[in-house]
Amino acid sequence: MRLEFLGSRKTAIIILTLIILACAAGSFIPQSQGQCLLLTKSCPLIPLFQLNDIYHSWWFIGLLVFLGLSLSRCTLIRLKNWPGNTGSLFTHAGLIAILLGALITCAKGERGFLSLYKGQSQDTIILYNNQQLKKLPFKIYLHDFLVEWYEPRGEQKIRQIKEFRGRVAVIEDNNRVALTKEILVNHPLRYKGYAFYQSGYNPKDPDWTGLEVSRDPGLPIVYAGFFLLNAGVIVIFYGRKK
Repeated sequence: MRLEFLGSRKTAIIILTLIILACAAGSFIPQSQGQCLLLTKSCPLIPLFQLNDIYHSWWFIGLLVFLGLSLSRCTLIRLKNWPGNTGSLFTHAGLIAILLGALITCAKGERGFLSLYKGQSQDTIILYNNQQLKKLPFKIYLHDFLVEWYEPRGEQKIRQIKEFRGRVAVIEDNNRVALTKEILVNHPLRYKGYAFYQSGYNPKDPDWTGLEVSRDPGLPIVYAGFFLLNAGVIVIFYGRKK
């Protein structure tokens, strides 16, 4: 089988265009099972092509794999003259690493929601992509939850939220407290590959809060890819100046 088409610029542009269109579709179509229920009943193509979960769909992952193969083919072609293409090799290797990290996250990553009440612990999250329950390898205990307000303004004395924060503890087996941290909106708790973001509160129940939960196992590979990508750009830039 001839693989020259994989290394062509035209092939890479077509794949990138399809990926961009898929991402655009993902921003318009609700990406959760609950929100897309009515659309699923009216359009059978949605469950067939997983349009309510595009970024984990078989065809989107296939596009990423195909793009990775195309970049790999281009990299192999440039290896024939690697001393003069060092910058290009770095950039291609960086893009391949970014794609690999994205694929790992698509296959093994998790996104969900954790509901907590003051004085209670929880080890089960609701996954966004399929609304199923997933048990964590540890528990999160909520010590306290506070909501801070700005001073009332205007004639109607409208109050606006300044900040809300929760003080939590990570509890391992045998009720051992492994970590205690205060979570703010832009200051998440990170533990064993999981990240917990402060995301919600209930004005009618001051003892409740919600945490966004994510696990990105491919993130270190993505960071390494960006490092290689930037290194390649620097090598190309300074190589042209000489």
